[in-house]
Amino acid sequence: MICFIALGANKCQANGQSPAQTIRAALADVDALPSTALMAASGLYQSAPLGPGRQRPYVNAVAGVDTDLSAADFMGHLHSIEAKYGRARSGIWHARRLDLDIVDYAADVTPQWQRQARRMWPPRAIGFSSTPLTLPHPRAHQRAFVLLPLHELCPNWLHPVFQVTVARLIKGQALLGIRRIGPLTL
Repeated sequence: MICFIALGANKCQANGQSPAQTIRAALADVDALPSTALMAASGLYQSAPLGPGRQRPYVNAVAGVDTDLSAADFMGHLHSIEAKYGRARSGIWHARRLDLDIVDYAADVTPQWQRQARRMWPPRAIGFSSTPLTLPHPRAHQRAFVLLPLHELCPNWLHPVFQVTVARLIKGQALLGIRRIGPLTL
């Protein structure tokens, strides 16, 4: 199955590893998962953090992965990788050593989206809980720090629910403060 994952970090590791270095290392860990291969990765992007409080800017990227794992198993492995890098699930909008999200898994649409079908376009805030796994990611279409690297990686990507391209989704976003900071070399 072809899927896209979003990666983000804004805290250094205890060993001094920068967020960009953590993302590179985490991608190598994703590539090493059973029945999984990293196909491609976008460049690194820097963005302002979401939510209240003062935090460092985030470093973000998107990767294309081919996996034979189920979506739930794949997400479980991603949570294990997050834990390896010190991710503490303490709430939303907190600083993170690593955040890994499945943006799209083989264009699957889970039932949570199907219940929202009457409010499809234009995209709005969708109030899904984080469990069970919601596919596609319920807020990816609202996050320029996901859409810009996804566009770089796969400019013809079609949102499985809205049936519009990533380029069209980007047009509705505020892009201030998001900039490409370099390639994501492994």
